[in-house]
Amino acid sequence: MNYCTNKIRHIIENIKLYNARVNFSKCPPHFTICVDRCTIPYVQNTMQSIKRSTLLTGLPVSKNPHIILTSLYRRILKVLALMPEESSYRRHTNEIVQSRLNAVQKISDIPTLESTIDCGQIEEVIVQAQREYDLARNMLKWKPWEQLIEEAPRDQWKWPL
Repeated sequence: MNYCTNKIRHIIENIKLYNARVNFSKCPPHFTICVDRCTIPYVQNTMQSIKRSTLLTGLPVSKNPHIILTSLYRRILKVLALMPEESSYRRHTNEIVQSRLNAVQKISDIPTLESTIDCGQIEEVIVQAQREYDLARNMLKWKPWEQLIEEAPRDQWKWPL
């Protein structure tokens, strides 16, 4: 029996729910837990907390993704607030970040949050948020909403030259 199996059995034994029944003798070899319907969400949340790997090289499992994402999204929104309101980058990014921040604040279940955001595992979403924060800071430096210093060439977008 491996660590996860023991951990799950320990959790289920400690669940004090009315009419919660666990039958380990009828579980298939790959250890599907046969539990009452009311215990399944609790077990799923606990399984996320013992996630050992993202299966993505170099991307460790996040221990508290809600705190990290909330912090990152708030920092992005602060940087966006410094940009002019008519900036298309500000408008579109603000809309996306605000909706994701609302999802992070409302949804505590990690698998549900991942499916709501729909951009991969929660660890990948954290990397995306970090990169968006870096981009927002750079956009603030670059000021793409300002007029060009000189007129752009006529066939700037013509290819091949």
